[in-house]
Amino acid sequence: MTIHAHALLFDNDGTLVSSLDSVERCWTRWAREYGITAEEFGRVELHGRPAAEIVADLLPAHLVPEAVARVEQLEVEDVPDGGVHLLPGTRDFSTRSPPTAGPSSPPPPGGSPRPASTPSASCPRR
Repeated sequence: MTIHAHALLFDNDGTLVSSLDSVERCWTRWAREYGITAEEFGRVELHGRPAAEIVADLLPAHLVPEAVARVEQLEVEDVPDGGVHLLPGTRDFSTRSPPTAGPSSPPPPGGSPRPASTPSASCPRR
């Protein structure tokens, strides 16, 4: 893949925003709903892993799809309640940065067309 751009900015949680409070609230509630103790949860490696891998380490395989959907639902529902907040300097940085084109934006005049998909943790190629 070749990308032609003046600049790229990839935000990982902890760079521009923080969702740590939300993550703690949602996963704590999720664990309670699925009967997972703090000790069981504490034995699982969490950092940098997709939710599906974490859930698979904690629950039988037949429950994983439902349980992943539940934790994702909890996280989405938590956002309006202050689940994610800007880190210091983000607002200033974003107001001084040039506007960007997102997946729903039209291609810039004379520029490359937008990609057919947006990369995510579930992408098969890394």
